[in-house]
Amino acid sequence: MWSFGCLLAELCVGAPLFPGESEQEQLGLFMECLGLPPLYLLNKAGQREEYFDADGPIIQANSRGVVHIPGTKTLSQRLGCENPQFLSLIRQCLEWDPDKRITPEEALKHEWIAERLAGNVGQSKRGRRFSMERRVQNSSLAGIVNTPRVREDARDRSRRSNGSAKASENLASRGKHKMKEMTARIYKRRSEVLPELKQKRLADMRSSNTNKV
Repeated sequence: MWSFGCLLAELCVGAPLFPGESEQEQLGLFMECLGLPPLYLLNKAGQREEYFDADGPIIQANSRGVVHIPGTKTLSQRLGCENPQFLSLIRQCLEWDPDKRITPEEALKHEWIAERLAGNVGQSKRGRRFSMERRVQNSSLAGIVNTPRVREDARDRSRRSNGSAKASENLASRGKHKMKEMTARIYKRRSEVLPELKQKRLADMRSSNTNKV
């Protein structure tokens, strides 16, 4: 659900919610927006010493010199969003404690998602099986699509397409005709050459028999 919340937030912002250069900065971004993780979670963390010391989180500047201070930004500021329902859903997805994080079943019942699911169901009841022509007519592009210039361009493309098809047919027909002519010439030449070859072979055989005698 943490990933789901980050994905929804990214769709809202148009960029990753926590774009850290490293694990250190990634954790810093989490804490900047969500505050410090609970102590009981830190006590169970296997890599606690890498990111926390006795005084709290180890804060380091990134390659641009930016430092992230825990609890200095709200989720609304991070997202640039004021929708309380959406912020509520994202915040419940980004709970530090997985046991307190919203579940998929609970998310489906959340008002932000429930309202949109209800809207889709209502739309499907009214029917959404429109043909492409109906969609174009009902859209703001209908006037553009039906202009004389566009219709004329469409007719030109159709004529060019038909012309190309006829040209291809003519080319194929000429090819077949040429092939027939070539085949006829080959058979004719064959009928002329074979008798000559037979006579030459017989002459060679006679000459060979004469030499033997």
